[in-house]
Parts: sequence; structure tokens; C-alpha cells
Amino acid sequence: MIGMAQHRIIGLGVSGLACARELSRLGVPFTGYEKEDRPGGLTRTTTLGPFNFDYGPHVLLNVSPAMRDYFAQLNLDLEECHCSSVVFTSQVKQGLIPAPFQRNLWRLSPAARLRVAIDLVLLPFRGSADRMTYERYARRVCGKTIYDLFVGGYERKRLRYSLNEVDCRWATRLVRPGLRSLVSPRSGPSLPGGNGTDGTFLYPASGRMEDLALAMSKTVLRENVQCNKELVQIKLDSKRIRFRDGEIARYTTLMLSLPLPEIVACISDAPWSIQRAARHLVSTSLYLVRLGVDSPLNTDCGIMRFPDSDVDFYRVSLPSRYRPSSVPEGCDSIMAEIAFHPLRSPMTRDQVRHNCMQGLRKLGIIGAKHRVLVEDIVEIPHAHIIYNMQTIESMASIKDYLAAHSVFLCGKYGQWKDMLIPQSIQSGIDTANGAFRRGD
Repeated sequence: MIGMAQHRIIGLGVSGLACARELSRLGVPFTGYEKEDRPGGLTRTTTLGPFNFDYGPHVLLNVSPAMRDYFAQLNLDLEECHCSSVVFTSQVKQGLIPAPFQRNLWRLSPAARLRVAIDLVLLPFRGSADRMTYERYARRVCGKTIYDLFVGGYERKRLRYSLNEVDCRWATRLVRPGLRSLVSPRSGPSLPGGNGTDGTFLYPASGRMEDLALAMSKTVLRENVQCNKELVQIKLDSKRIRFRDGEIARYTTLMLSLPLPEIVACISDAPWSIQRAARHLVSTSLYLVRLGVDSPLNTDCGIMRFPDSDVDFYRVSLPSRYRPSSVPEGCDSIMAEIAFHPLRSPMTRDQVRHNCMQGLRKLGIIGAKHRVLVEDIVEIPHAHIIYNMQTIESMASIKDYLAAHSVFLCGKYGQWKDMLIPQSIQSGIDTANGAFRRGD
């Protein structure tokens, strides 16, 4: 048993690493634990034959000037990348519309544009969205036609959840289209995060997203980090944690970036009210199909979304479009995302592979001439966090309960809300400062 109580961090993804780096900067003693054999969490890169794939389609979107300075301090060489980002829909000539679709509605068919115009004129959005379902909110913001063409189908495929049961506060980035975007390619509503498209972003010049985690790891002393340490129990009354290998440690403050439902499940003395609240922490998992092929694929697009129901995947990325060094010369790579839930929408790996290949061939992205050289399917639990109508209140009660016992949360999974990578890093920094002030 480790007897000396101190600050402890469980989970060393980018938010946990940011937390560790901030404590190091403050001169606060701590130990960080990671269940994998190296820090980085989901921000890592794997090699499949001659192809490099990130664990997920991770890029650095909406990077603020302050976060750019943070990356510069890490000596992380980042490049600005550009690739074509589109949405596929049968209502557009040639089947696709550039993202963000709110600025490109002029590409819709005349009949569809007329329906959109009628929706926007007859259904202006007014009033508070508090306690409204996401489906009702989205229809009021965008109108029925846009909801049917883009929002509803895409989110149902991504979440595998009824949008009539989702709290509209779950997502805050839905933007109402403007009437001018129906007639002009240069006009459109203001969108969050600069140009509002995921086709422009920062990415490590090395061609590996794992280099972000490596750069962050180098700022933390090696003796402060223990890998292959999986948390299995938290005893809040005695401030002790236990790992799968049997080791027990005491803590002064505990900082966690693990998925919030798993955190609650580890607490041996959690009251019934907290266990009940955890039932409203809802999520959907993801199968990521990664393929390396022997010749260029039949598309110039880098990121494609599919709201229509004729294919299972909701998004497809071609990493080679923004990091050519990830594939051998003359080859190409693709990552397709298919959401599932073990109870609501179960899918086997064989089903996922078959449906994915069928969809890619149906769309003509992979043709008869292509030979698949490598393939891999990665399962990502809790990939998409969902808010039902009780989630926000349940989260608040859980977080208050944990904070009262010197347990603090960071990152997308700990905070249980959608975050981009820069936001996750900032969350780790903020958690370190808050925990230090409470535990000092």
C-alpha cells in the first residue's frame, strides 16, 4: 500500500496529461496512472503494415490563440490542413453539398429550396429552448425540411437514440440557416468556431496525432507516471483507491478523466441516489473501420457525412487527404464510423465489416479495381455522449457529491460532455488548478 496521501490523476489521455503538466508547473506533488502501456488515451497512432492510422479521426479544430501558445510551448510542430468536407444527400445534383451546409443551400434542388424558404419564413425561432427535446428544438431552429434532409437522419445514425428523448441542451452548435444562402454561394449565417467547417484544422507536421500526447508526456517527470494501472475501486470515506493489480493508494485529491459512469461504478460506498443518477449517463459506442487500399479512392473529398439511411456509416474520413505521409506512395486510406449500442442497436464486427464495404462500393468510393491491403476494426466505447431529459440534473448531483469528497473530473468523459481536443486540454488545466486550491 502506498501510504503518503497526495494528488493523484487517473487516466492520462490529453486532459489527464494537461492536468499533470499543470500540477508540474505549479510544483505540486502528484502521481498519474494510466491503464494502457503508455499515456495518450485515444490520442494515439497505430501502424498497420505500411499504413499509419490514428485511433480515431482526431484533428485540432477551433484552436484559440491561447491554445496555439500552449502547443508552441510543447515544441509541437503543427501544420494548417485543408480538405474538402461535404454532406451527401439525394436532394443535390451530383449527390453532395459542401460543409457547412447552412452556407450552401443554393445547391439544393429548386423544390427543396422552396420548402426551406417556406419553413424559415413561417417558423421563426423565438423563446427559450429550456427542457425542449432535441428533435423539437432542431425543427424550430432549422425548419422541417432541413431537419429531414440533414440534421435528423445524421444524428439518429450517429447516436442510435430517439431524438425525441434527447435534451436539446446536449448540443449547442446547431445554427439556423439564412434565406440568402438559398440563392448565393457567398452568403450564409455566422457559424461557431471560425468558418464552422471541419475541413480546416491543425495537425502535427509529423503526420501522427500521437505526437501531441508524446509532446505533453515529455513535460511530466517519468517518475510521476505509472502505466498498466487500471482503477477498480474508490473508497471515498477513507480516501483510498485500489488498482486491478491489488495496489492501494491514499489520496488528498483525486482527478479523473475516466468515463463518468465507470467512475461511479468504482465507488464502493456511493449512496443509492448517486447510483440512480448514474443511470441517466447515456452514450453510444462506435466501430471505426480502417482500410488501406492499393490505389487512390474514387473521391476528392477528405471528410464526408451521410444523413441518408441507405448506408450504415454516418461519417467517412480519408486521412491521406490531409497527411499523405500516412500511406505508401500510390495508395490510399479510409476510416468509416458506424455507431452502435449493445442493447438499442447491437451489431457484430462481421456485420459492421460487411455493411461498411457494401456501402463504400455502392457509393463508388471503393471500386472493383481497388484491392484492400490492410483492414482493422476498432471499438470505441462511450464515443458519443447523449443527454436524456434527466442527464444534466443527474450530472450536477454526481459532480457535487464527488467534489465534496475531493474528487474532480476533467475531459470529455470525466465532465461527460462533448469536447474537442483543445477543450479537453483546457479542462485538464482548469481541473488541476481547482483541485490544487481545494487540496492545498
